[in-house]
Formats: sequence, structure tokens, C-alpha cells
Amino acid sequence: MNYTTHPTYISLICPGDTIEVNGTFHTVGRDDLKSGFMGLTLRGDSYRCGTVPVLRVVIERAWVAA
Repeated sequence: MNYTTHPTYISLICPGDTIEVNGTFHTVGRDDLKSGFMGLTLRGDSYRCGTVPVLRVVIERAWVAA
């Protein structure tokens, strides 16, 4: 699978985006983004109140075994 990661601020992440967390890929769902006391959180993490970028994954091509 060919992919690239782009550092993106948490406020630009939308449901349906794929992010990389600790070396694994996660698809962001509607329930993963919440607004609360610490501002916007993604899967319970505020990414230091939005100052640390989130690694957004862009999958360029998925390889299919023939």
C-alpha cells in the first residue's frame, strides 16, 4: 500500500479521514470528534489543545494480490 502522511491540525480533521496513531491507521468516525472543556478532541486526545499536529494519511494506491 502506498501512502503519505501529512501533519494536519486537529481542527481540519473530518469524519472519514484516516489518521496514524502510534504506527497504526485509524479511520475517524463521527463519534471520535468531540468539543468540550479542552477544546476539540480526537479519540479523547486534545493534541495539546490543538498545538501538536495530527498525522493524516493519504492512501495513494492500495495493492491487490492477483
